[in-house]
Amino acid sequence: MKKIIYLFFLLFSSFSFSKELMPERAPFEIISDTYESGITKGRCIIEGTIYDAETNKILTDVTILSGTKKYQNDKTGKFKFSQKISVKYLNFSRIFYTDSYIEDYAFKSKHRIKVNIYLQNQQSERHFNVKKPVIYCYSDKDLDFRFQLKPKGDLIFHYPKLFVGEEMINPYGQTKPTYTWNMSLKNNKLFENDTTELPYLFWESRQTGITFDKTSNNEFKGSLVWKKNLVDYLDSTLTEIGFNSQEKTDFITFWGPQMWEYNYYFIQFLQDEECQKFANYEIEPKPQKVNRIYMLFHGSDKYPYDFKYQKQVVKPLIRKGFYLLDWGGIDLTESEQIIIEN
Repeated sequence: MKKIIYLFFLLFSSFSFSKELMPERAPFEIISDTYESGITKGRCIIEGTIYDAETNKILTDVTILSGTKKYQNDKTGKFKFSQKISVKYLNFSRIFYTDSYIEDYAFKSKHRIKVNIYLQNQQSERHFNVKKPVIYCYSDKDLDFRFQLKPKGDLIFHYPKLFVGEEMINPYGQTKPTYTWNMSLKNNKLFENDTTELPYLFWESRQTGITFDKTSNNEFKGSLVWKKNLVDYLDSTLTEIGFNSQEKTDFITFWGPQMWEYNYYFIQFLQDEECQKFANYEIEPKPQKVNRIYMLFHGSDKYPYDFKYQKQVVKPLIRKGFYLLDWGGIDLTESEQIIIEN
């Protein structure tokens, strides 16, 4: 009997840890609903804060529909208004988010209802390819090293072949895959199995929730580039970052042809820790430096006159001892994050 109970506990626990079976967050959460004598009879006060359902970040610019009345939340995400108790539902809407509703709630006369509202970002469900992250490996001394790749999305391609293993993630027998390269550097050249020379390590993945980073002023950081200036822009920016001639040639000859469809491109470079949203690396022995540069871009045939952005300042590479340079990119043209004027 004890064995049966234990097996049932293991089975239940494994389901409990499964992300796929985790319930979605409710569109609203009532914090309190209390009587206040000072509120007008036949009316109630609704107040609260609006959040991104996935990240818990406060959202602004949300339109609230209460019957025929429209309201807007403030810069801190908060809202407050009075309404008749006869109102049947409230609607909360924001561009690029799924509408949230409070329906079939019994609004009581002379009550103050405090509520948290959660909106689901439609962007979080859209998949993007993290294309051609390539990893150049350099060292002033010959060495063997183990490189473990931890992509945030689904791994769709890699070269050379990765060793796929398993890693235990909890006491209930659940595992996740591990991806490992065992490589060596000789005379500053990269080898697999001490025999096959390679120019770099290569992988691609597919994941959701990729967006441009913004400044504290809620502006995008990056550069708006006309197509005819694209190659010169990439060449000068990569030179400023510190790419050598081979790295720069590899980058531009890969991305240039893929960025020729539209008249304008907004380009943002993410560097170092900012690139951990795509993958993490565990390398043994640990390099003196890992330089990571990922390019996000959005193409358009229309000039985005009302598009606010702040020119980006890139950081130069640091090359010393055993170090790696990792670059990749993501085409966000299908993203709805940037609004292009008609």
